[in-house]
Amino acid sequence: MLSINATTASRHRAMTLTIRCSPKISTNSSQLLSNLIVVDIVPKSYPVHHDAILEGLKKVQLHTLTSRTEADKILAAYVPEMDVRQFLLKNLARTSSGGFEWKINVNSIDQNIEAMGEDLVFPGMYTGPALFVKGARSNYYVPGDEDRIKKIFPKATFVSLDTGHWVQAERPEEFAQLILEYLA
Repeated sequence: MLSINATTASRHRAMTLTIRCSPKISTNSSQLLSNLIVVDIVPKSYPVHHDAILEGLKKVQLHTLTSRTEADKILAAYVPEMDVRQFLLKNLARTSSGGFEWKINVNSIDQNIEAMGEDLVFPGMYTGPALFVKGARSNYYVPGDEDRIKKIFPKATFVSLDTGHWVQAERPEEFAQLILEYLA
């Protein structure tokens, strides 16, 4: 059984599972989860709109990159929000040889971004505890979304933080505290 305790959550700030894979896992393999946390996303179709972010990530030339500051400057031309860039740059890691690498597969995300935005069609529901955290200023939720969520996640609870879509980037301490309290 997958279990995330407060120590683990604290060490990693918080552990979240994107709604793009959580319904599949939670409805088909609910025995693997003790809790589900979903951050500012709803199981529905979304238009592709992260083109600028992906373009910026691809423009960071890892083989010549000399610092995180340089990566931030490159990314700033595509992502003006500093907190979002800082969140994205958490995926940039030093290699053992002193260079840089992405912890995420930028090319795979870029090639599959349209599929990631497709509506979710899956059987079943997740009947365990589920926390849905939404950004109060985010446009990812619209009226009626909570009803849709409750059909798939009947024990869902909802919390709103004063952020846009990038909840954990905009309010990292408040977000971490919320997750720790939920998991306690």
